Amino acid sequence: MALSTRAGEAVSASWPTFLSYEVTRISGYESYSREQPTGFVNLFFAQNALARGDMRERYSQYMTQCAQLDDEDMNYPGDVLGSWELRTEVAKFLAHHTNPSLPLDPRHIVASNGVGLLIYVLAKALFDEGDYVLLPTPTYHCAIQDFCSAGVRIAPIETSFQQEYELTVQKIRETYEDHKSQGKTIKGFFLMSPSNPFGQVYPKSLLQDILHFCVEEKIHLIADEIYLRSIFKDDPPFTSCLALDFKEGSEDYFHYLYGLSKDFCSPGIRSGFLYTRNERLLEYFVGQNYYYHMSSVTENLHLKLLQDVKWREKVFTPMSHAALRESREFFTSQLDRIGIPYVRSCQAGFFVWMELRQFLKSDDFDGERELFNRLFDEGRGVALVPGRNTLSSVPGYFRAVIAIPRETAQIVIQRIQAILRI
Repeated sequence: MALSTRAGEAVSASWPTFLSYEVTRISGYESYSREQPTGFVNLFFAQNALARGDMRERYSQYMTQCAQLDDEDMNYPGDVLGSWELRTEVAKFLAHHTNPSLPLDPRHIVASNGVGLLIYVLAKALFDEGDYVLLPTPTYHCAIQDFCSAGVRIAPIETSFQQEYELTVQKIRETYEDHKSQGKTIKGFFLMSPSNPFGQVYPKSLLQDILHFCVEEKIHLIADEIYLRSIFKDDPPFTSCLALDFKEGSEDYFHYLYGLSKDFCSPGIRSGFLYTRNERLLEYFVGQNYYYHMSSVTENLHLKLLQDVKWREKVFTPMSHAALRESREFFTSQLDRIGIPYVRSCQAGFFVWMELRQFLKSDDFDGERELFNRLFDEGRGVALVPGRNTLSSVPGYFRAVIAIPRETAQIVIQRIQAILRI
């Protein structure tokens, strides 16, 4: 059956991102576990398996506490932007961890079913079809799909492995001017901070310059800080985009995203929060969030976590940070041992970005796909995110999610060594 033109364009736009050859390729195979020791090790999806057990037990306790539903839980929500109680707790959480330069009013917060969904809705609200968004590349592969599915095109700000993918205002301006000279309309800048796939923290001066650039050019800055509480090294210190100096009129061009899925190991319990002082945009969400708001049960679970301050901050987060730090130290020590280069300037997140160009049979993206297949080894190897999925301009780079137990990490290294004959 033929799809609508709109749906066909959305399907086409999803390559080379999440709905890609690689995801389809791995979906029919068993993944590794102690019960399935010959299965492939899934390093594709950004999930923290190190702290998942502790968070699962805590959420199970929350579910027991929320087991008794009242009439209000069974009704339509009183506010499609999210309950006032939940948005108040989100504002308190963000205020505590971001040192905001302006008070965070819960009226300016939208609660929804995932950050990716919020990116898609923002793209529909702030961009016309065919407009462009500036985006440092390589980047988070699902963000590409979120924008492209809304008819927004990508203006990649290319960075390089040799320079540790350093982002500069000069590169941003050059990309912007180059696209403008071709008659392309740029409406926004999307920034993940800390970055994905590198886990880098940006200096405050650069973030302030990016905000100034966006306001000066009257384009929207969408800041995604979903790894806010997965920063395991604090040198240099992290600066949230909420802590920047907002001059009069700049607030309309700034939109902040956060979700609980990464920091608190709960991608399956959907959550996404938007903070914006743009009143027109908030009016738009009053109509649109009818389709995307959280269920009352999900709200109650996340509310329990946000109110569980002592356990969350004194027990879980320090444990998670230590586990992420140790995991990266072990995995990169093994990469050093077998001679695989990687990005070293990482302070956050679950990843390592590796250079495997020397193992390509052809120095192009066909060669990269062949290497992906070779490493996957018909469901017996490892699944990595290929560089093409992240809009890398150079083939042969891969993202691996390494927030995995030591035993699993050892198996990954053994398989990579065996398959690549290192």
